[in-house]
Amino acid sequence: TGGHRVVPIKWDPTSNMYLLGRTIDVPYVKDTGSLIFPLKMGPVLTHHDVDDDFYDKFMVTNYKINEDLDLTDEQVEGEDPVLEVEGIRARKGKGNKLKYLVKWVGSDTCTWEPSRHMTKYGASAMIKEFNLSQKKPKVKAHYCSLSGHNLYPNLTYCLESDIVTEGDLDRLAVQSLIKSQRVAGTVDDWLLGYKRELDEVTTRRLTPLLDTDITDYISERAVKLRMVLEKKRDGRFKGRLILQGFREPSSWDGGPTDSPVASMSSIRSLLYMNGNKGDIISSIDVSVAFLQSMEYDDKDFKRYVYYKPHSNAKSQYYILRGPIYGQRVASKKWFDTLRKHL
Repeated sequence: TGGHRVVPIKWDPTSNMYLLGRTIDVPYVKDTGSLIFPLKMGPVLTHHDVDDDFYDKFMVTNYKINEDLDLTDEQVEGEDPVLEVEGIRARKGKGNKLKYLVKWVGSDTCTWEPSRHMTKYGASAMIKEFNLSQKKPKVKAHYCSLSGHNLYPNLTYCLESDIVTEGDLDRLAVQSLIKSQRVAGTVDDWLLGYKRELDEVTTRRLTPLLDTDITDYISERAVKLRMVLEKKRDGRFKGRLILQGFREPSSWDGGPTDSPVASMSSIRSLLYMNGNKGDIISSIDVSVAFLQSMEYDDKDFKRYVYYKPHSNAKSQYYILRGPIYGQRVASKKWFDTLRKHL
C-alpha cells in the first residue's frame, strides 16, 4: 500500500519470452528515461503503423539466437532471416490454436509455431506428412460368439472378456464415465444406478426429438446434460444426470432463484422449545425431489437440452419439461412446489 511491486524482466531471444526476475517491493519508482513497459509497446491494432521503438528493441534479428546458427545466409537487409525447417517433432491444440514443434536446420532449438505460419511459408507438404504419420492404423474387427457382435477395442463388451459391445450403449457410456471421472468400481457396479437415473429423468422431464425435428435454432440453443457418478455413504452406486448450469441462459430463470432455507440453529431452537421428553426426531429424504417440482407452463417458451452418452455416441436432443438438477432455479421451484403441498 502506497508503494510499488516491481518485477524486473529480461528478454530471452532463444526462447522468445521474458525471463522474470525476483519480485521487489519498493516505496517509490523513479523513471530516469530507461524504464521499458513491454505491454504498452505492442502494435496498435487500429492501424497498420507499428511503433519503430518496438521493432528496434525486440526484433529477433537484433539478437544472436544460437552461436551455431548463421543468420547472414540469404539475409536481405531490412527483412527477417530465412530459416529452414528440418522437421516437425510434435503438435498441440486444435483449430486456430493448432501449433507444431519445429526443429530448425543448423540449430538445436525447437520452437512451437502456429499452423498458419507453416502453411503460409511453404511447409504444407511437411505438415501433411507429419499428420499422416500420427494417424493410428485401423483395427480389424473380431467376432464374439457370446454376444453375436463384432468386437472393437474400447467400443465393445463381452461378458467373459469384459469388453463392451458396440450395440450396448449404456455399458459403453458407463465404461467411458468410469475412465473420465476416475471412480472406483466396475461397469456392473455402476450400470443399475446409471440406467435408473437416466430412466427417471427421461420419464419425468424430457421429451425426445426426432432427427427431423432438430433445426439449427434448436442445436445452437440446446444446453448440455452431463452424467455424474457418485458413490453414496451407504455404498450405493448412483448416477446423477445434471444440466450444466454455467451454460444455462439467464432467460431460463424466469425471475429470482433464491430459495429460503432454514438454518440448523433455528431448527434446534424450535425442537428445544416445543419438544417433549422422550420424543423421537427423525429426518427424511425425498427421492428425486427436484424432478417432482411443477413442470413449466405450456405457454412458456421451449427449453432444449441434449445428452451425449460417450464421445463416439450421437447426441440425443430433448425438450425440457421442468426443472432438473444443476439448474439455478431448481431449488426455488422445489420450494414453491413443496410449499403448496404443506
